[in-house]
Amino acid sequence: MLKQKTSYIYRKKTGGKLWQKNYYEHVLRKDEDVKNVARYVLENPVRRKLADDFTNYPFSGSLVFDIKEL
Repeated sequence: MLKQKTSYIYRKKTGGKLWQKNYYEHVLRKDEDVKNVARYVLENPVRRKLADDFTNYPFSGSLVFDIKEL
C-alpha cells in the first residue's frame, strides 16, 4: 500500500517514476532484521568501490544503531 500511494503522489507531482524496476519491500519484524538491512545499505558504497570499508564512507551512519553494532 505504501509503494502504491507514494508512487501515485510522486507521479502526479513530477510525472516521473519513484521506484526502480523489480523493487520489493517486506516488513522488518525483529531488531535483527533491521540490523541486517541497515548493514546491507551501509555496505552499498563498498560494493560500488566508493570506500574500502563502510565506516570510512563519509555519508554512513545510523540514528538508531551505533555503527559498531552493525
